[in-house]
Amino acid sequence: MVGRRSLTTPDWDKDRVELLRLAHRRECRLFAWTPTIPCDWVPQTVWDPRYDMYFSDQSAWLFIIELLESGRVFTRVPMKTPPNTIGYEIIESLASNLPQLYIKIQAYKGKILGRSFHNVTK
Repeated sequence: MVGRRSLTTPDWDKDRVELLRLAHRRECRLFAWTPTIPCDWVPQTVWDPRYDMYFSDQSAWLFIIELLESGRVFTRVPMKTPPNTIGYEIIESLASNLPQLYIKIQAYKGKILGRSFHNVTK
């Protein structure tokens, strides 16, 4: 599925640049679950057909960077936790015989949060 542009993302190009800036810096990448910032980050359960192996945390971030650099549009979504914040999501098809991949990221307090990286289950 191709990333779709939300009607509420007039500044996607600006947002994309900031997400890329943070994603390129390893020290800015976070993906650990906490009560205040829950996540479903399990790249080790997602098969990467390009390399015939499962994603790792590092390769998941590199794939996110590839998507952002390629100009793919992530949909802007309001987040419940933390409240009044914005996340960005995309669903990708890696191969016709594999489940789709769901990714959600968030720029927050000078970091980029990996909120979701898993197969679509619905």
